[in-house]
Amino acid sequence: MAAPRILSYAEIDARLTAKGSPFETAELEMNGVKQIIWKNQIPTYGHLYATTIEKWADRVCISAPVGDPHKAIAGEREYVTYREVGERAYALAGWMLEQGVGAGDAVAVGGLNTAKLIITIVAIHLLGGVPLVLNATLTGDAQVHCATLTRCKLILVDVKTAEAVGPVRDQLDARGAGPTYCWESLDLLPPAARAGCKELVVNPSPKSIAEVKSGRTRASVTPDSDANIFLTSGTTSMPKGVLLTHRISMHSNTSAEFLLARHAMRLGAPYEMAVAAATTPPPEQGVLLLPVPLFHVTGFIGMNRNFVSGGKIVLMRRWDPDAAIELMLKEKVTSSTGVPAIFQGILQARGLTDKLQLQGMSIGGSLPPARLAGDIHKTWPDIYMIAAFGMTETIGAHVTLSGPDLRRKPHAAGITMPTGQLKIVDAETRQECPTNVPGVIMMKGSNVCKGYINNPEATAAALSKDGWLDSGDIGFLDDEGFLVVCDRQKDIIIRGGENIASAEVEHVIYADDRVAEAAAVAVPHDLWGELVGVAVTLAPGATATPESILELAKPRIRTPAHPAIVVILDEPLARNANGKILKNEVKKEVVARWEAQGRDGGVVRAKL
Repeated sequence: MAAPRILSYAEIDARLTAKGSPFETAELEMNGVKQIIWKNQIPTYGHLYATTIEKWADRVCISAPVGDPHKAIAGEREYVTYREVGERAYALAGWMLEQGVGAGDAVAVGGLNTAKLIITIVAIHLLGGVPLVLNATLTGDAQVHCATLTRCKLILVDVKTAEAVGPVRDQLDARGAGPTYCWESLDLLPPAARAGCKELVVNPSPKSIAEVKSGRTRASVTPDSDANIFLTSGTTSMPKGVLLTHRISMHSNTSAEFLLARHAMRLGAPYEMAVAAATTPPPEQGVLLLPVPLFHVTGFIGMNRNFVSGGKIVLMRRWDPDAAIELMLKEKVTSSTGVPAIFQGILQARGLTDKLQLQGMSIGGSLPPARLAGDIHKTWPDIYMIAAFGMTETIGAHVTLSGPDLRRKPHAAGITMPTGQLKIVDAETRQECPTNVPGVIMMKGSNVCKGYINNPEATAAALSKDGWLDSGDIGFLDDEGFLVVCDRQKDIIIRGGENIASAEVEHVIYADDRVAEAAAVAVPHDLWGELVGVAVTLAPGATATPESILELAKPRIRTPAHPAIVVILDEPLARNANGKILKNEVKKEVVARWEAQGRDGGVVRAKL
C-alpha cells in the first residue's frame, strides 16, 4: 500500500488560513503598508492577562528562584499560582496608577528571571502601560541610555539592576527619567546605589485596585497601541529600542499554534485533528523550563505562550546544564525554549538521564549547528522540535522549520508563515537575487516592528517605506524555497575576494563529538586579506588536540575555508545575556594568538 502523499506547505497553509479557521487571515493596513494578519488573535496583553489569571486561577503559574540575588544558582524557590499573580499584579498596577502612570505611559523594568519580574510586566499591561524591558546585565552608561530611550514614568528593578542604575541617578534625572524603585531590600545595595533608589512598597487603596480591575485604565488601548519596547543586543553599539504594538507582539501567540497545526498536517494529521491539537490546552498542565532572560523576546514569547495554555513557567537565573537537568527532573519539565547552546549543553551534560522525557523544544536566537536536530531526535524520538529564525524586530520567529524537515534540511532555516514575506537582494543594487544566490535577507509582515523608538535615522536605515526590514544577515532561497542563512554581514570572512560564511566552517567543526562550542572568525593576512581562524571549547570529559580537530575537519571543508589557526579555549566562549556568541571578543583572542606566532598557520591552546 502506497504511503499517503505529504501535503506541501502551500496546500497546508491554504487550508489552515481559510475562512472559518482559527488561523483565518485578513488584509489590514499597518503603518501605511498593507499586511496579512491573523484575524482571530488575542487583541491586547491586558486582555490576555486579565483572562488567563482567572481561567487558570488554581494552577501554579511560576516556579522561580528566591534568596540572595547575587548567587547564580538558587536553592530556594517560590511557587506562585495564577490567582496570586493576578492579586499581586493588580495591587502593583493600582500603586502605579497612584504614581501617575496611565495608558500608553512607558515604565522601565529590569531584573533577572524571578516571579517579581513577570508580575511587574503583567501589572504594567493590566494598567495599560508600556514596559521598556531593560537588559539586566548592562551597567552604567548603557543602562542610562536604555532607560531613557523614551520618557519613562517609573523605573522598577531588582537588586542587580539597581546596582547599575542607582549610582547614576543624576544622569537619569538630567534626561527626565522617573524615580527608581527596587522591589528587593535596599539593605542588599551598596551605599552609592542605595542613594539613587527607593524601596518599592506596594500599598494602593482598594479604589485604585478596583479601577484597574474594571479595565477602565486600559479602555483606550487597542491592538495598534504601543505595547512593548525591547532592546537590540547591542553587541557592536548601544542598544536600540524596538517598538512593538499589541497586534505585532500578539502575532507570536497565534503563530505558535499555527505552526503546531502545520507541523501536524505535514506529518499526515487531518485538518480537524491538527487544529484541535494546536488550540486545545492539554488536560495535564505543561511545564516549561525558561532558562533564557525574560528581557529577550525568546523568553518573553515563552512566558506568554504559557499564560495562553495555563502552563507552569520554571525560571532560572543563570544557565547551568547540570543544575538545569536537576531542576527539570524535580519540576517534571515537559518542554523548553532557548538558544542552541542550551540544548547542546543538556545533551552533553553528565547528569542527562532517560528519566528526562521532553515533549517540546523551541530553538532560536542564533543558528543551530547542523547536527543538533539529529542529536535531539536520537535522544527524544517523539519530541516536537521547531527551529526559528528572526530578530527582536520581528518579535522572534519569521522563518521556521520543524519535524522531519528540520532533520532532512539541517542547514536550512525554513519558510515563512502566511503572514510574512521574504526576499533576498543584492547588497549593492538591492535587486532580488536568483535562487541559490546569496544576498541580504529582507523580511516583511505583520510581525515586523514599528521601528526604533525616538530614532528615525535607524528606523529609516532598517525599514523601507513599503515595509521591508533589512535583517543584516546573508542567505539564499534554495530550490524548494527554503531560506538558508549563511552569516551576519559583519561576520563574513573574505579571503582573496571570496566570501566564506563562518557558519560553513562551524557546522563542520561541530560535527566533532569532542567539540562543545565553536566560532569561526577572520584573522588578517598580508596576501589574502583574511583567513579563517577557529576557537573551540571541548565537551565535558573530552580530550583533543587542535591538530586532531583540524585533521577531522579539513576533508569536509573546501580549501579556501580551511582554518589557518585553531585555538582551544579552557573557558566557555564569550556570550551575551541572550546566549549569542560574542564574535568580537572571541576574535580578539584568536587574532592575538595569530599575531603572536607571526601570522603563520598553526594551532594553539589558550585561555579566554
